Amino acid sequence: MMPIPSSEPRIASDARSGWGISPATLPVAFMTPAIARSEPFPLYGDGGASRSFTYVADAVALTVAAGADGRAGEIYNVGGGEEATMTEAVALAERVAEGSVVLERHSAASGDVRRTCADTSKATRDLGVTASTPLTEGMRAQWEWVAARVAAR
Repeated sequence: MMPIPSSEPRIASDARSGWGISPATLPVAFMTPAIARSEPFPLYGDGGASRSFTYVADAVALTVAAGADGRAGEIYNVGGGEEATMTEAVALAERVAEGSVVLERHSAASGDVRRTCADTSKATRDLGVTASTPLTEGMRAQWEWVAARVAAR
């Protein structure tokens, strides 16, 4: 067998959770279905933790670019997007959905960090691709997708 030279995209998340999602970093993707179904959305901590939210099409473009154009053996962070606190993300979801987020408040997750933001400078430099979808635009597209599916049930 011959090794195949490849590069590896790494989906950005906090170091503690690795590939998974910690409770304090639940993405916007879970917030919009909660609004549509009038279900509670768990908010961990005081809402001041900030995250960089990356729209799925941007994550896909970065992943494809890493596979096609990445240097063999390199690891590229897939992330970026626009940074916002969880309180700001909740307020934006409410504006976009013209509804209310029912918050289920929890204490901060043990070991979680106040701020996470992927360093994608290497991916931008080597691949020429960067996350470009503004948070409002991505949130609106997410809401439209979710609302159409919940209404169809």
